[in-house]
Amino acid sequence: MELKKLSESAANIMETSVEVAVATTSEDWDVIRDLFVSSFINYPLYQYFVTDKNQRPQFLRAYMDANYEVLCQNGIALLIAVKTLVEGEKKIVGGSLFAKQCCNETGWANLSEEVLFDAYEKHGLREISVEGMDRLISYETWENTKIADPLSKLNRQMWNGFFCAIDPQYSCRKVGTSAYQLTKDLLVAKSIKTGDTIHEITEEMWKSKYDAFTDFKNCFIAISHDSRAVKFHLANGMKMISHIKYEDKNSSMDVSVMISKLPEGPNK
Repeated sequence: MELKKLSESAANIMETSVEVAVATTSEDWDVIRDLFVSSFINYPLYQYFVTDKNQRPQFLRAYMDANYEVLCQNGIALLIAVKTLVEGEKKIVGGSLFAKQCCNETGWANLSEEVLFDAYEKHGLREISVEGMDRLISYETWENTKIADPLSKLNRQMWNGFFCAIDPQYSCRKVGTSAYQLTKDLLVAKSIKTGDTIHEITEEMWKSKYDAFTDFKNCFIAISHDSRAVKFHLANGMKMISHIKYEDKNSSMDVSVMISKLPEGPNK
């Protein structure tokens, strides 16, 4: 009983000491990247990319570095560090990466899949796993065509959540939930002025979802391939937009698309 009380006390301290901030240094990225790799090592999408579990960590590390180089170093995305009190010191225990808001038909901050694909080659993903690289390109082309491109043209101020993870050893200590709400506040503070119009939804799969967007002038989306992650997102206020199935000649995968309205706040 005493051990349980101590454990609960430690969890409460962590929960109340959670803070989020924009990560700006390469040292911050090194920590967050390694947390992403350890958290996503058994994630369904990445298991599909690289079936060899011995190759997967190296592939994921190079994949994350390529995304960081293209997105964060070029100002296209915001890297957020999650910190909490661990043994009396503030420690990075998680992070997230959001492509900055799309506000017109150019999509998320003029993000080009060709630039990302070139970065994957540069960082040696094909050398690590030819199959992994081919599956990555096939899937991301499909996701951009079926999900990202249509959503980016709705004239909503929409952040795109690429990665979000908490160190597995702290994932059951309410750190994730606290960080989730603080991240929303940070996104609001970093948001540009919202618009008042919405484009017509012409893509058939989104027509029935029109009402989900009408009052979401500032929001973020998340795409997930894992049932536990979906439950976490929904428990923290996201709404399900759609379930889509990705299929190739070898396998199929359920893809969940969710949206969350950001709280009202001053825009910058």
